[in-house]
Amino acid sequence: MPYIEKFGPYEGRITGMQRLDGLRAWRVDFDPSKGYHANWWDKTGRAKRAMWEYGANIIKGGTQDAYWQFMQHVP
Repeated sequence: MPYIEKFGPYEGRITGMQRLDGLRAWRVDFDPSKGYHANWWDKTGRAKRAMWEYGANIIKGGTQDAYWQFMQHVP
């Protein structure tokens, strides 16, 4: 199902996808330190945040402009 952004300029908009239970998901993001990237997480079978698997895949050469252009195509 769609992942709805909770913060920032795209709050309330779809920025990724998640399982119905929300335990696995990804979202596209941009920030000054990582640049254009996709965050992902997997909470399955893990009760505490410290035990979750998560990370970010950096989009090499991705610019903030490219991120904004991508977001123009997301409902």
